Amino acid sequence: MNNLNKSVIKLTSAVLSVSIASTVNRYRNEYKRRTGLNGNEFLKDNDGNTIEYNLDLNENSNILIVFENGLGTPLESWDYVKLFLKGSYNLLFYNRPKHGFTSTNLSNCGALEKIVKEKVGNDIRIIFVCHSIGALAGCTAVENSPYIKSRTEKIILVDGTEPDLFEAYRNDSEQKGEFMQMCFQKAMAGFFGFQWWGIDKYARRTSYRPDIQESVRLFEANPKEIFITLSEYFNIRVDSLKSILMQQQVAVSIISSFERRTQQKTLAEDYGIPFSLIDKSTHYSIIGHPEFAWELAREVRNVLEK
Repeated sequence: MNNLNKSVIKLTSAVLSVSIASTVNRYRNEYKRRTGLNGNEFLKDNDGNTIEYNLDLNENSNILIVFENGLGTPLESWDYVKLFLKGSYNLLFYNRPKHGFTSTNLSNCGALEKIVKEKVGNDIRIIFVCHSIGALAGCTAVENSPYIKSRTEKIILVDGTEPDLFEAYRNDSEQKGEFMQMCFQKAMAGFFGFQWWGIDKYARRTSYRPDIQESVRLFEANPKEIFITLSEYFNIRVDSLKSILMQQQVAVSIISSFERRTQQKTLAEDYGIPFSLIDKSTHYSIIGHPEFAWELAREVRNVLEK
């Protein structure tokens, strides 16, 4: 090996070491933010494990809006929506089991039950607002918990996962391989800090406040979160969403981004569900850009007032 090759290897190693160290420092700062005075709240289960959540209470309202995160995104992704709905309702944001600092072994509905019972109370009307694959998670919680179901009045799907398309997509060997490859690449990029070398696709579609933007990007690029996301993607069930859509015992509405309008419109027509559109928005900017999040909050209010 000549001297030039040795120099290139040394330089590359040094750059990667600095990049990894910088990324580790970012995660340390994010840990301090999320566990600090202005961060999130943590509820212990019976085994001493945690449920990470954020609860904004309004004593003048008996409506609790439960927000279900999209695939691989944290509770902070609802930041703008929270700002625009704060003061009108009780708002609950949380990270599903094994995501973020939610270490509980409880199921998704078990974690929700514990938060509602201990921190909100029983005299409450629940409305779910579910982004993307959160539609599957929210409906699963409703169908598997009599406690949650008896209090749930409406489910609002924000670009909610279309169950039949999702099943076909994740069972296709080529699509499955591409998705797993993408997850592995993201995990490697997150480990080495490559995502900070340029603006990634997710960052280009969102425009959160600086601390929240960094928080969401760190969460989305965290190798641990990526592999938990991979597991959720292949194991989450679609039957609860399909059951709710077909039986319509709980009122369901769809709010669609412009990017997903064709798929969402078809879903609404197939099941006779009310449909509204946030023009010019994308799948991520519908909650991650202030202009579109404000319109989304307005549509949520419209649904609740009907």
